[in-house]
Amino acid sequence: MLLTKLNTVHLTLTEHSKRNLINLYGEEAEERILKAVSAGNDGKLNGDNLDIRVQTNDVRLSSKDKDYHFFASDFTIDRVNLTGLSKVTPSKENINLSVKDFVPSQEEYTYFTDSLKLLIARDLLKLNGFKWMKGVVPLHIPHDFEEDMAKKSKIFVLPVSLNNESSYQDCIHIMDEYEQYINRWYSKTGRGAELSALRVPVGGDQLTRVRLEGAKSLRAGAHTTSERFDHLDPVIIEMFHTLQDYLEKLCKKFLDFGKARDPGTLANLKIAIQRVNVNGNVKSRFKAHEDFIITCGTSYLYSYILSKFNMETLEDFPKHPAIKESINMWTVEPKRKVFNKIMDEVLSDLFIPFEVEEPDERVTITVQNQKFEVAVEHSAMLKIPLIINNARYTVAVSTTDIRKGVTVQVGGVALNLKSSHEDGDNTLKTYAVNFLQWYFSVIQMKDAIREGDMRRVNITLKHMVPFFYSHSVLSKYMVECIDYILKTEHTLSPYMSLKVRAATFVNPKGRKGKNKAADMQKENEVKYLKNLIRSLGANKTEKSIVGITKAGPVMLEIAENFDEMTGSKTVKTTHKLKSKEIDIEVLTNKLVGLRLWDQDKPSMLPDSLSKSPFAFDRKVFKTTVMSKIQRLLMDVPTVENDNDE
Repeated sequence: MLLTKLNTVHLTLTEHSKRNLINLYGEEAEERILKAVSAGNDGKLNGDNLDIRVQTNDVRLSSKDKDYHFFASDFTIDRVNLTGLSKVTPSKENINLSVKDFVPSQEEYTYFTDSLKLLIARDLLKLNGFKWMKGVVPLHIPHDFEEDMAKKSKIFVLPVSLNNESSYQDCIHIMDEYEQYINRWYSKTGRGAELSALRVPVGGDQLTRVRLEGAKSLRAGAHTTSERFDHLDPVIIEMFHTLQDYLEKLCKKFLDFGKARDPGTLANLKIAIQRVNVNGNVKSRFKAHEDFIITCGTSYLYSYILSKFNMETLEDFPKHPAIKESINMWTVEPKRKVFNKIMDEVLSDLFIPFEVEEPDERVTITVQNQKFEVAVEHSAMLKIPLIINNARYTVAVSTTDIRKGVTVQVGGVALNLKSSHEDGDNTLKTYAVNFLQWYFSVIQMKDAIREGDMRRVNITLKHMVPFFYSHSVLSKYMVECIDYILKTEHTLSPYMSLKVRAATFVNPKGRKGKNKAADMQKENEVKYLKNLIRSLGANKTEKSIVGITKAGPVMLEIAENFDEMTGSKTVKTTHKLKSKEIDIEVLTNKLVGLRLWDQDKPSMLPDSLSKSPFAFDRKVFKTTVMSKIQRLLMDVPTVENDNDE
């Protein structure tokens, strides 16, 4: 009615004209996709659920609140040049895999630690005593595809699908719609001949990947390529939801609100800086928890730096034999040598790489106040080779006994045997070192996504596998990490592997270091689509929902162009990100006061914790990972629930 009245005074269009415009905008959105495909571009489909609740003022039997469960998708054009890469897919029968293929190798750990040095150094650059590092630490960590990843992404938002991904029947409808899109786009643009060999990756969160691959399995016996969804391959996990789940596991391990009185723990630090928005529910308050974890990680790191370099405050100049007072006047190369020396020392103290094989037992042998140390291969019964008075002996002692300490008589000589294996202790230092191992993965993944560093993302996923396992052998996202590595490094062709890995990121702005995870971009699009659907008002129909979401991208562009032409500034309710410096300084001073890194008088906690997050049986770990790999190779769905521990 209002539109009709305003139309009479020529202020608005009629309702009918508005509907016609929306339809035209929808057709324009489709034409843009056809134009991109006709130019020879391929791409990737990304999907996520769109859940919206519509409330009613007057609740009646015939009128109640409604929950809509739809599925939102977009089509993103490839940015990397795939010319010349082989499209031959390796035969699964010829793939020989082991657990070592799914954890970082020595070479990959070198790449990981080299970038970790730079990430830690970025925090140190904020301290006056480390300003000399500025010429050594690059603004962006270089990688092979940095130019490609700096290109602006072409993202086409598709109409919402009126289907719920929690139902396999609806997932089949979603995949059918994807097939219809692909067939229509490529047929209309004269590329129909390519459909026989065409493969379009599909990305989403853990539920999306499992459900859509399940839908493919249900159609595996169909007669045609389209009915079998052969064009939609592979279905792959995305990085934002992986990082989100990792952060949730970190909080479950360290953020125990029942132990808020234990000084120096995360729950205690939360109270110290009054982070009332941190409640342990990571999925509903991801940014708040991510910011809190980074704040605490930086504070633990700073407290270590103060201890390591004998600094009284964060403003002091570091005291280290390699760091001279004149270092600010040096050229870059001498600075780089000092930088590598001190950062190697820092990582040697703080970083613990994962070892697939059980670490050797370090056995200390005490004979008449003299001590010797030998490395013995780990097993239930340790066999220690000895030479006493030119005679060779082998002493067999159980692992349990030797860790407690045992005295044995060998050749008439009393030997005290004690393993230096760390079962864990209840010092705050052990708690902090364990936490920092998790923290390092968080900052690595965040920076690798921003830079679009495909290699570093894969290495970080490999590094995350034992962390997810340490939380639960049923971890869903451990399986997702394994699945991503399996596909991108072993089962896909070189052509498809690079295509999938590059499409993990999108760059809406088109600048270096401005990439984001594809599923994070999808979350932003879902938020916009929800506002469009709400704008339809009461009594909205499914047809109108599809129409408005189809026209949405063009409507958004028109609004942005109007604002630019008129010089209008969009007033936003969100504020700029405030600095964490004050919070970090408060926490650092608190941790220094607790003598966190003091060897003589360490701060103690009630409960014991291992310094390494990898304090689990390696044999069980290898058996578990290999079983996941075999199931994934056979395309058997792995149904896990890491909440049922």
